[in-house]
Amino acid sequence: MVAGSRNQLPLSYQLPLSFDVAQLEHALAQIGSFAPRKQRTYHSETNHRNWLAVSLYAIGGRWDDASPGGPALVGYQPTEMLSVAPYFRQVMDALQCPKRCVRISILNPGARINPHLTRISASTRA
Repeated sequence: MVAGSRNQLPLSYQLPLSFDVAQLEHALAQIGSFAPRKQRTYHSETNHRNWLAVSLYAIGGRWDDASPGGPALVGYQPTEMLSVAPYFRQVMDALQCPKRCVRISILNPGARINPHLTRISASTRA
C-alpha cells in the first residue's frame, strides 16, 4: 500500500483476465523498432531510474510521450503503436474502463520504478 494514501488501496490487483503470451511477445517485438523514450518524472531521478516507455494511448496520440498528461489543447488518443502491434488494442479493449495514459514500460537491468502516486489535474480528467 502507498504510505499516507487516504484509501489505502493495494499497489496491485490481479484482474480475472488472461492474454496469449506468444501474441504479447510478438506485439513487443513489433514495437521494438521504435526507440523508447525516457519516462519523465516529477520526482528525483533516484525515485525512478532508467524508466523507458512507449505510449499506446496518449495526449495527441503521441507514442513518444508517455507522461501521465496535463492540460493540453488535444485529448487522449490512440497512438500508431496500436496499428503497429494490434494485439495491444485487444488487451486495451478487454479492460473496459476509461483510459488516459496507456503505455508499455521498459525496465532494463538496474532500472526501478518506486511506488508513487500520479496526480491528475481536474482539467485532464475525462
